[in-house]
Amino acid sequence: PREYCVTVRFYWLVIMAGAEVVSREIQLSCKSEFEEYEHASKETSWVVVSIQAPQCEEDESGDVSESGRAPLELVAVIDKSGSMSSNNKLNMVRDTMLFVIQQLSASDRLGIVLYDTQVTSTGQLKKMDSSGKAEMTTMIEQLCTGSCTNLSGGLIEGLAMIEELQRSKVSGADQAAVGQEKKTVSSVLLMTDGIANEGLTSVHDIVKCLTERGRHDFYPDGNYRAGPVAAGTGGGARLRNIRQRQAPQQASQRSFFGNVLSSINPFSPSRQAPPPQQQMQQAPPPYQQAMQQEPQQIQQQVVLQPPPPGPPPAAVSAGPPPPPPPGPPPEGAYPTPAPAPVPTKPKTGELSDQVAASVYTFGFGADHNAELLQAVSNAGNGVYYFIDSAEKIPESFADCLGGLLSTAAQNITLEVSAENGGKITQAYAGRSTKSKDSGTQISLPLGDIQSEECRDCVFCLELPAQDEECAEWTVLKAKLTCFNVITNMLEVKEVELKIRRVKKVSDDRKPNPDVDQHRNRITSAQVIAEASQLADRGDLGGARHLLVQQQAMVRCSASSSREVTAELDRDMDRVAEGLSSTAAWQMGGKHTSSSIGQKHMAQRSNDVSESGYGNRMKAKKKADFSSFSSSRK
Repeated sequence: PREYCVTVRFYWLVIMAGAEVVSREIQLSCKSEFEEYEHASKETSWVVVSIQAPQCEEDESGDVSESGRAPLELVAVIDKSGSMSSNNKLNMVRDTMLFVIQQLSASDRLGIVLYDTQVTSTGQLKKMDSSGKAEMTTMIEQLCTGSCTNLSGGLIEGLAMIEELQRSKVSGADQAAVGQEKKTVSSVLLMTDGIANEGLTSVHDIVKCLTERGRHDFYPDGNYRAGPVAAGTGGGARLRNIRQRQAPQQASQRSFFGNVLSSINPFSPSRQAPPPQQQMQQAPPPYQQAMQQEPQQIQQQVVLQPPPPGPPPAAVSAGPPPPPPPGPPPEGAYPTPAPAPVPTKPKTGELSDQVAASVYTFGFGADHNAELLQAVSNAGNGVYYFIDSAEKIPESFADCLGGLLSTAAQNITLEVSAENGGKITQAYAGRSTKSKDSGTQISLPLGDIQSEECRDCVFCLELPAQDEECAEWTVLKAKLTCFNVITNMLEVKEVELKIRRVKKVSDDRKPNPDVDQHRNRITSAQVIAEASQLADRGDLGGARHLLVQQQAMVRCSASSSREVTAELDRDMDRVAEGLSSTAAWQMGGKHTSSSIGQKHMAQRSNDVSESGYGNRMKAKKKADFSSFSSSRK
């Protein structure tokens, strides 16, 4: 198909006196499955709209340059429950956080939240100058374990700290500086090795609280510290406070280290107390009473569908899939992704579901709730890292840090419209969709994109019959709006896709391999999700059978030679290994399956293995940690 791209603004970076020219722009393009379709009949066309991030600017050491990246605002939410003392997990978290502190610069900010039964935080994010680094290093080095797992309390506290910082930037004396400084990248890094057993414990309640923190229904006066309003109280009664600050005179009498270490009290009368704003604040666990409101749909998932009705496939033995038939599969034999209906138009006055920061989750070992961590990271526009051994903790955080440091664009919105009577029947964007005009226009909030990443949104279009042939028939128009972090400016791109409507299509027409590989990606992720559901019901044989069928189809598809397709095939082998027995599934197989499925849907790396979704900065930070670790031995 022919591609037309209208570019609002170009920025160019000339490297080494003109030796190499690199675009600093986000690129937008689109492709259809075939170049031509018959005009006299209704046709179905698969289309991919692709967003490509540029490579980040690097300094002489290979790190992303300070001038070419946004400052980071990070909050590390650390599980210090009793189980973290086993298998060297807490020691590895300690080393990892020391590495993160070292890698941040004076333009970055870091906050720390520790949670077991109670929640303890730094109260504010600290600038990572020499003083801030020294303060954070002292706190991390003296970290020790506690009791239960109040995961929801830690998560809410981490988000509240970032929200408070963001509000402070636009209030009072800071008002004049708004818009003059670089946009920041805000993120919460949530880590745990267990099941939430204090505070909110259900997936629904925790995700609801995450995505609706600013909702008028829960905070009508805008004061989140007062806690959400209980249903049926008319706003008068309140549930237990989510977060309360101690008064300065109380804080001066309480030691953070007293909450962390029983043997150290740096704020004892024999020592000089630091200023109140530097003291750790004690936050009680979030409200215990579950919210009584009717569950509301938080996010319209458009990719992962439940298994079809009826009995599951018969159990089959594990083993290599049968060899594919020679040649490409006949037209119509390729399994189409499960239907993802276009969502209805949002209600008038509906409030935003956006959270203040991206949320990345890290699950250590096999005892954590993978469903919860995946749901939280999806709602928070991050990814879920499954870490099966303590030794992989640092590499996983290095991978995450490298991605955050190389963020290329934020607040990405993609608007797609079907043209000439066409209709969008399915949309696959990895996260969620909101429809502007169901069937003909869709608006997709896509969050951020990191250096060298792609976001490939897949659409199924219904093309109407036409009376005459047409050499340039417009199928679709797309518009991208985002904030380019590298150039520190708003960027807009537009593109339209044209095909040929002919009397009769060629007998030898072949599908576009770029479109085919992303259809492979969507269908494979769906099959992994369906296989996981079967395995959770005890049907391991049926789950393996689904994977065998999908692998056979992927291996003989038009994009079988592509690296993305090869990675899909390898990952389905990894999922199959976890389906070898019930014990294998429970001891890590289900966590691996969740992580792999999300990786391919979000198109972002979330493990320490080599992935087509990684980038140069992620690899650099992994190497940097190796050097850091060696220097500490």
